[in-house]
Amino acid sequence: MTVPRRLVVLLGAAGGFILVHQLVELGGPIAAADLSTPAGRMRLITTVWTRGAALLAADLFLIWAAVAGAHRRSLAVLALIHLVVGAAMVVDAPFFLIDAGRMASSIGGDAVAVYRLVVARALGMLAVLGVAALVAGWSLRLLARDSSFSES
Repeated sequence: MTVPRRLVVLLGAAGGFILVHQLVELGGPIAAADLSTPAGRMRLITTVWTRGAALLAADLFLIWAAVAGAHRRSLAVLALIHLVVGAAMVVDAPFFLIDAGRMASSIGGDAVAVYRLVVARALGMLAVLGVAALVAGWSLRLLARDSSFSES
């Protein structure tokens, strides 16, 4: 089954728009992040995490458009981005946990349970989505190199 060219363009445009919008929205918090302190690094990770659903939707739209349109170059670029971002997320997970441990002594009372939940969810995001990005990057790389995959 072939996908109409208009749908491929629409998917790519929607994915690109969502991605650019989220990156512009993240520009302020990223620029203002104090990466020299554990709290600043944790705040940055949790800020990016709040945009995760939109970034994931944009990613899926872009992948869908590249696969449906059989764009090898787009698949190769997406593969490289996934491999780099996935590796960064997996490598950052232990550092996030170290920073969370450093911050734990400043949390008291009933906020400890909420803090643990936020840390566990962010750590899960880094680890699970990082590995998923690596798998997706590798799969996209193989698909881009597949000789039976026709260029449109």
